[in-house]
Amino acid sequence: MTSRRLVGFALCLLFAAAAHGAAGAEGPTFYGDVLPILQENCQECHRPSGGKIYRGGVPMSLTTYEDARPWARAIVRQTASKEMPPWDASEHFDGVFRNERGLTDEEIATIRRWVEAGARPGLPENGPAPIEWPDDDGWVFTDPDLVLKMPEPYYVEDDIKDIYTKHRLVLTPDLLPEDKWVQEIEFRRGSELVHHFNIFVKGPNDEETRGDGHFLGGATSGSPPHVWPEGYGSLLEVGATLTFDLHYHKEPGPGSGGWDQSSIALKFATKPVTHPVHFFPISNYEFEIPARHAYWHDTAERTFEQEVTILGMLPHMHMRGREAKYTVFYPDGSEEQILHVPDWDFDWQEIYWYSEPKVLPKGSRLRIDMWFDNSPEEAERWGFNPDRDVVFGPMSTDEMLMGFISCVYSDGEPPPRRQGRSRATETTAGGE
Repeated sequence: MTSRRLVGFALCLLFAAAAHGAAGAEGPTFYGDVLPILQENCQECHRPSGGKIYRGGVPMSLTTYEDARPWARAIVRQTASKEMPPWDASEHFDGVFRNERGLTDEEIATIRRWVEAGARPGLPENGPAPIEWPDDDGWVFTDPDLVLKMPEPYYVEDDIKDIYTKHRLVLTPDLLPEDKWVQEIEFRRGSELVHHFNIFVKGPNDEETRGDGHFLGGATSGSPPHVWPEGYGSLLEVGATLTFDLHYHKEPGPGSGGWDQSSIALKFATKPVTHPVHFFPISNYEFEIPARHAYWHDTAERTFEQEVTILGMLPHMHMRGREAKYTVFYPDGSEEQILHVPDWDFDWQEIYWYSEPKVLPKGSRLRIDMWFDNSPEEAERWGFNPDRDVVFGPMSTDEMLMGFISCVYSDGEPPPRRQGRSRATETTAGGE
């Protein structure tokens, strides 16, 4: 997230107060009109211990009037422009995704009127009780069933700009006494040097599968916990190998390095799981973005040989990523755009979770369209070299064209997966 956007993050979230408290004759107040919406939309990140959700931390806490008041005018600007709350999907999809962030025109106007009237505090007794957020070691969802850390801390050296590392943890019986279905996953970066990290699982008897096994989930800046509906989940077996696949990204230099020991928290299903969830990318590994091209377009696609139900989508690119679309071509000849991210952000990569899962009939073709900006202007912003052709690669200065989907297949079987290896530093450990 850019600094401009980062400031806006806190700002926007202040504004939906009008729906929660009637403004008095002298205008809206913080406690009566603004605080309720802050609690509902902002404080998950904008609180003293919320910095681990966004890479680089958040610029302010918004849990009290004293916290929010200095940012009042900036909040108005950011909400009026709809820069905040951060949500990149096109307005065409308003109401489609359950994790959508946004404020109504009435809510934005209420925040503006609060500031124009002097940003008054009002009476604390007219507002809601403070939320008891977890401390810096707590989790967004309460009482996880299992917390797993990287087996050993990892040090990112000062001279490193980009590096991918893998750290393997065997789920011995002392960690996981019996097989479980995972229904919720929360990701916790152990350092601001972590750009994103993914979790892969390989079963104890899965010798035929190359690589690290199936993709359990992943997180980037701003990613909320993965939560699947009742009856949906991903199997975790005793003896399985869990791989923490991390991407560290920073500006190299003296004192820029640091330690990391990222972790995940799991909640297990309490009712039978009848729909095994799969998470995988539809990818193009053969593209080439010309030097200095400001709007290069390429695609990837997959035709489904059985009915598939899509739970969520995650477009993934690197620094040059600019725009993404998901389009379904149905067997009857019709087509439907199911996601458009017109201003995609490398530092704020969102998973778009359906409120109602999207069913694609057998024979449907899903095409991923992505656009890239390799111009000198974009290079100045991000610090890459625009004078070279760019191909698929793991570093932030390389590129990726990957349209992830979280889905369920009608017969429960996972789709075939492209196997491959990435250059990475590896650590391995058992369950001690």
